[in-house]
Amino acid sequence: MNLWELTIGKTMIAFGGALFLSLLLTPITRAIALKFNKLDEVQEDRWHREAVPSYGGVAIWISWTILCGLLFPLNSKAGTLILGASLIFLLGFLDDLFGLRPILKFIGQIIIASIVVKLGIVIEIIPYPMLAIPLTIFWIVAITNAFNLLDNMDGLSSGVAAICSFSLFFLSYQNAESVVPLLSMALAGSALGFLRYNFNPAKIFMGDCGSMFIGFALAMISIAGTWQHASNLIITMLVPLLVLSVPIFDTTFVTITRKIRGVPVSQGGLDHISHRLVALGMTQKNAVLALYLFSILFGGMAVFYHQFSPVIIFVVLSLSVVALFSFGLFLGEMEVYAKDERFKKNIENTLLLGKRKKAFQRVSRRRIVEVLMDIILVSVSFLASYLLRFEGHNMLPIYANMVNLMPWVIAVKITALYFFGVYKSIWKYIGIRDLLDIMKAITASTMIIALLVYFYFDFIDFSKSVLIIDWLLCFFMISGFRLSIRLFKDMVLELREEKKKILIIGAGDTGSMLLKEIQNNPESEYIVVGFVDDDENKKNLKINGVKVLGDMKNIPMISDLYEIEEAVITIPLASEKTKHRISTICDEGGLRYKYFKPFHEDI
Repeated sequence: MNLWELTIGKTMIAFGGALFLSLLLTPITRAIALKFNKLDEVQEDRWHREAVPSYGGVAIWISWTILCGLLFPLNSKAGTLILGASLIFLLGFLDDLFGLRPILKFIGQIIIASIVVKLGIVIEIIPYPMLAIPLTIFWIVAITNAFNLLDNMDGLSSGVAAICSFSLFFLSYQNAESVVPLLSMALAGSALGFLRYNFNPAKIFMGDCGSMFIGFALAMISIAGTWQHASNLIITMLVPLLVLSVPIFDTTFVTITRKIRGVPVSQGGLDHISHRLVALGMTQKNAVLALYLFSILFGGMAVFYHQFSPVIIFVVLSLSVVALFSFGLFLGEMEVYAKDERFKKNIENTLLLGKRKKAFQRVSRRRIVEVLMDIILVSVSFLASYLLRFEGHNMLPIYANMVNLMPWVIAVKITALYFFGVYKSIWKYIGIRDLLDIMKAITASTMIIALLVYFYFDFIDFSKSVLIIDWLLCFFMISGFRLSIRLFKDMVLELREEKKKILIIGAGDTGSMLLKEIQNNPESEYIVVGFVDDDENKKNLKINGVKVLGDMKNIPMISDLYEIEEAVITIPLASEKTKHRISTICDEGGLRYKYFKPFHEDI
């Protein structure tokens, strides 16, 4: 059976049938779990706050297995996938029943992965079995555990599994592989049917039997659907990494942060990406939806990768790595934002378990990684400048000189960044002066590189415009890398529900100073909704992203519209008449107010 024999009808049967069975079986599974008191009890290192029925993975596994068994003969490749997924489901089911030790569960995963490899599920793009076999086993076990760890919040693992399944469907469909699209669509239907009951607030959990089954199935499908049709080894190996980016990123993040603290990776905790997003102020639903979007974006990149040249893919992936790193750095410092007692207690417990608490706080390690990220950005900027200048064509004549110049570009720019003090700044407080330091460093390094090209290469087979493009790209990439953490912090802190809404009266220097103080202090109990000022030229303008909403006579209307609780008057040179007018307007609108006294007035 080839691609053309794969009808829309069969695809819809695979998806619709699995969806129907999952929707039917999940509430039945829940009822049985309740009858036999099979509940996931509240634990200190778990997210849920009340006991919830578990074993929902039974419904996912049955619905997928029945559809796949009806569509394919058991002696086919699909039969091997069904066998392996069923064995891992059984292992997870035993873990849910008896609580297997992590090492026993890990050994069981390796044995089952070895069985499916022996039956022919191997990464075929590597022509050396001695490398392909252990890599396949590693991939299957890693993704299985990644989804097991990802199952830490209502609807997260099942929703991401559905998105990954759809991505693998489109990829395998393009690659003329007929078995994999049906397996992917059946898994998507099973996961979505379960998601109906698992999304916040969850009525049932999938348990290890569900999360391990989903991870194992996706790992095998990705091998069969994306790693067997290779024209470019490296790019093809990156495709499944993109599709499964959310569980891989979460597992990598948790592994690194726990290792730094000296905490066992198998130790439960509220330190996953989803937990940290909630601790920052997002609701559970918003945190899960944000990770859905993340999965869709990277899955889309994987689906459409074949439409771009390898060089462009390299640039995009390099920037994605840097973006993920900055995101991980921001989340890695999340403890300072945790106010919920569950987070505080969990952090205290993990630090007590840890043997290297100080290592987690060392700035030097962070600076080393910061330099490594800058090396990637400098390299990508230099390569991208050539792509933009020559539009990807006719680069062979200048390719050798580009390669020869690359080490000098990296060395000079990193040295300039260090010389101008860029590595001494604190990212979450980055401001105009820090951006000016970056601009000075990039400008000075570009001038040095231009002189180097002139004296040693005499601009033969070099384009002068490349240096200008590189200057622009390098500045925006390096500054954007640092600003991203500041911007993300500001964005998520605005979502904190416990913040008190305030209005700043006076859109001048003092008001701007107060706004910056509130925005830079994550522990502040306030959020600034807007400014008011009688200067007509400032109306509808923004200060640090906060809008001037109107003049002072509009204060009562603005306070009612935005549900403002308090006003802060920041007009230090206001006359007594102006102060009386402001206080009268606030009193008439029922708005509490107080005066802000700048530090310099006490000197």
